[in-house]
Amino acid sequence: MALAEIERSTGLDLRSAALSDAVDEANDEVRRQVAESEEVLAVVQALEEQYDAFARSVGQDSLLAAQTPIPTADELGAEFERYLRQKGD
Repeated sequence: MALAEIERSTGLDLRSAALSDAVDEANDEVRRQVAESEEVLAVVQALEEQYDAFARSVGQDSLLAAQTPIPTADELGAEFERYLRQKGD
């Protein structure tokens, strides 16, 4: 998780473990609700199929994939540290 890398790089305690637990809990709840409803499952499957069709039509595997490279966690951490140094105390 990128937030954990920021914590490691900066030495800050951003309490990412609590956030990670909340994310896991929310994902579990969404999975449970989807599994319990055939109507919701059908909507989710239709949305996934629409996304896949659109992504194929624009020639990308992922709509999130940009033409520029995504920075690594180390690069993000270094930029964050630079920003904090500029801000000072």
